[in-house]
Amino acid sequence: MENFGKVVTDFYGETVPVQNWLENFELNVDAYGLTERQKYAQARSKITKAAQLFLESELVGSYEELKATLLTEFQRKLGSAEVHEKLANRKKL
Repeated sequence: MENFGKVVTDFYGETVPVQNWLENFELNVDAYGLTERQKYAQARSKITKAAQLFLESELVGSYEELKATLLTEFQRKLGSAEVHEKLANRKKL
């Protein structure tokens, strides 16, 4: 379990998109065969800075609650300019 902390980066809430971080975290949880309790404890230990401050104001007691809370707060939302750019750059069938 010591190596798990080295493989999964910390989540700050500012750099890596939350969905990417969660996917990487869950892939490594599966690879290490962590229990639900270990999964929750490891996730909490990898959350730092702004994300940690946010979580201190939330009541979460399981990994699934933690995941849902992080997604609600930190999932990146596209602005209208980004949506229009994506639409303009899409491939036509």
